Amino acid sequence: MRPSQYWQNFELGKELEIACGFIYDGLRNLHEMETLHYETEIFSVLYNLSVGFERILKVSVVLLEYHKETNFSDYEKSLITHNHLDLLRRIKKHKDISFGSVHNDFLDLLGKFYKSYRYDRYCLGTVTELSKEKRAILGWLNKYLNINIEENPPLQIVRNDMRIKKFVGKVSGKILASLYSIIDEAATAKNLYTYEVRYFSKAYKLLLGKEYNFEPEDILWKELIVFLKNTQQHSKWLEYIQSIDPLEFDAGLISEYLQCFSSEVKKIEIVEELESLYDDVDKKGDRLQQVSILGDPNVFFDEE
Repeated sequence: MRPSQYWQNFELGKELEIACGFIYDGLRNLHEMETLHYETEIFSVLYNLSVGFERILKVSVVLLEYHKETNFSDYEKSLITHNHLDLLRRIKKHKDISFGSVHNDFLDLLGKFYKSYRYDRYCLGTVTELSKEKRAILGWLNKYLNINIEENPPLQIVRNDMRIKKFVGKVSGKILASLYSIIDEAATAKNLYTYEVRYFSKAYKLLLGKEYNFEPEDILWKELIVFLKNTQQHSKWLEYIQSIDPLEFDAGLISEYLQCFSSEVKKIEIVEELESLYDDVDKKGDRLQQVSILGDPNVFFDEE
């Protein structure tokens, strides 16, 4: 296998998974947001999505453009760009890919964010024009989803409901599926396997599972809690769990506790209560060792 083939087959294959990892994290960050009020949270969503889509666009471009006659040094310079729509135009020279205005505007938003918006807070000259990324994403949602984006905090802020999460996921999914189809076709034409991804990875969920929101994961953890609480089956794991004395959490706050399963930020809040409860534990080390076994893939119980 020639170095250029190895590069396109294996290194770009890794790039594909890296790109999907960023996109997954961006959509996951969006899923965990309760509102669209905080610029710091919006930044994390747009940053991950912009990086992810730029990288997968470049994978598509390389597989379509690069040939053994190509001067690699010159070609490498052509990939130093953060303009998502320019990369899309390069793809369109080789493949018929049709996106609606909602998809093109989304890619344009991501390109502008990555090229300039993300640096605005480092520039004194832009101090009167901050929050560009927030205004951009709210404006895009208002244009295509017809939602009320007017804010009058703290009384009126935009709630991040499932309509928004699914809409962003749907738009992202359309772009992602189209690019993956091009990668599949271009790699196959070159007798490469760049399109292969690890099973049950972030890329697997997006590319093969075609899931672009986290509703299934939310249903999963809720069903698992119901199962663990109510099952009549017998298991050494269940016996072990039931042998551990519970801490004195507040049953009146169960609704908030359950949010920990779907939000990393919510865990930060509840961990403070946990630390307070651990202050009353006599042998804290023993208890930590006891609960650390739960979920450890290297621990097995002999059911016999």
